[in-house]
Amino acid sequence: MIGQFPPPVTGEGKMNLQVQRMLQQAGFDVAVLNSCIVDSVNDVGQVNVVKLLRMLKLLWQGLWLQAGVGILYMTPGQTLMGLLRFLPLLLLARLTRKKIILHWHGYGVLSSFVKYPGLARCYLSPKVLNIVLTEDLRLKLQQLGFQVEQVKVLGNFSELQSVMPEPRADNQKLKVVFLGGLMPEKGVDTFLELAAKTKQFDFVLCGAGNDAITARAKALAQQGLLTFPGLIDGAEKKQLLQSADVFVLQTHYPTEGVPLTILEAMSCGCAIITTKHNGIPETVGDAALFVEPKSLESLLAGLQLLDIDRNQLKWLQHKAFERSQNFSATLFREELVRLFRI
Repeated sequence: MIGQFPPPVTGEGKMNLQVQRMLQQAGFDVAVLNSCIVDSVNDVGQVNVVKLLRMLKLLWQGLWLQAGVGILYMTPGQTLMGLLRFLPLLLLARLTRKKIILHWHGYGVLSSFVKYPGLARCYLSPKVLNIVLTEDLRLKLQQLGFQVEQVKVLGNFSELQSVMPEPRADNQKLKVVFLGGLMPEKGVDTFLELAAKTKQFDFVLCGAGNDAITARAKALAQQGLLTFPGLIDGAEKKQLLQSADVFVLQTHYPTEGVPLTILEAMSCGCAIITTKHNGIPETVGDAALFVEPKSLESLLAGLQLLDIDRNQLKWLQHKAFERSQNFSATLFREELVRLFRI
């Protein structure tokens, strides 16, 4: 396995940990190489000597690691640089006739393949098994003229145990949660702007990332306008989501695929407010309220609708919980292991 592993905490890294565990439980002997070359999301997109040296070191380690394996499983980067630094590993594996499985955790690969069709032909070769998160992405690749016979769809899942919590009293303020990477493209700026504007809801912001956004969140928390526990996980995350009424992810992140946080919120019975972006509509179906990206007015209108109509809120919560059952760890593991053994 070659791909990102925490830290920093990302959806891709968390899924790679789950894949490693599932393969080991299925009897595979798994060697792991962490391909992450950044210390935090603040380093993404920056070019410096440290990152270049890390890239060269990882390339050498990856080439050496292949000597003793029969299957190469990678979650490549989806930018030009990400594709190029994984390319030697891919070519060596093809040269030595190994089984190759590439797992794409987002939509960035779509624009990259359009810009660099030569790289697309290497990665979408009939000799390489590719896994994408949604049928929507597979169809878009096909519509662009790429070969998709070896492109399989495997949706993510939430590791949080599915539990439908007891409904909160109708006279309580709606508890509205944002959980994810603190970057503007995830919609956190709009969330913070709304928290500063109205006290109609109890806002909770969780996550880590951009320093300026973190500082702004701490300032609003000191003013009593929201709660900011920072980065949370495990039992603390589950407890928060089960106590929440609404989960908000107003994302317009270009490479976003299917945010793991949405699946986690659905499995805890939160009503979902999100955007019609990339793989999200296919994943949530009719179990979400869609708003416009970057629009404070649209987000406020959505929250006020659910605040006024508590029956609609409860309906969305139940629909989200029911929908989450389509994305179970059991179904994911069965299909994953099948793909490794075919």
